[in-house]
Amino acid sequence: MPSGYETATAVSTPFVNLTLSKNLTGTNNVLGSISFVNSSLGAGEKRLALISVDTDGATNKGRIEFHVFDGVIDREAITIKSNSAVGIGDNTPEAKLDIGGGTATYIDGIDDLLVKDDLEVDGSFFLRQVNDDAMDATNGTEGEMLYNRDDNIFYGCTVTGTPATWAAFH
Repeated sequence: MPSGYETATAVSTPFVNLTLSKNLTGTNNVLGSISFVNSSLGAGEKRLALISVDTDGATNKGRIEFHVFDGVIDREAITIKSNSAVGIGDNTPEAKLDIGGGTATYIDGIDDLLVKDDLEVDGSFFLRQVNDDAMDATNGTEGEMLYNRDDNIFYGCTVTGTPATWAAFH
């Protein structure tokens, strides 16, 4: 095993439990990690993957990070924060699921999905639906889309408010 790596032992009571423990007093410290290493590689980086746990802004909040290595480049692939936000290719997710980072302009932190660059859907996706009676009183956020099922038209919110200003896509 390469130097600098420590081993942990599993103890069986009725089941196997592996515990990594450290007395952390800081709010952003690494608690521990599990490395997957190819010891047959020559000099240089031998890790292929890494799972790391650290405190997330407070000593009683945790986050977990999954890393993969491309030669010497450490790519933090997936991060799960203490608020259960998941980042794929983003280590500071702002939405419930944050893919690739990007600018979180209208994220309210409740069941949001943030995708940087393109979003391709192979199947169906659904927008909020309203009817003519509710359209005039519908609140919205600039950039939001909805579907009016009475006139079969998609609308985009142009001015945030209650009610919002909506423009039809023809």
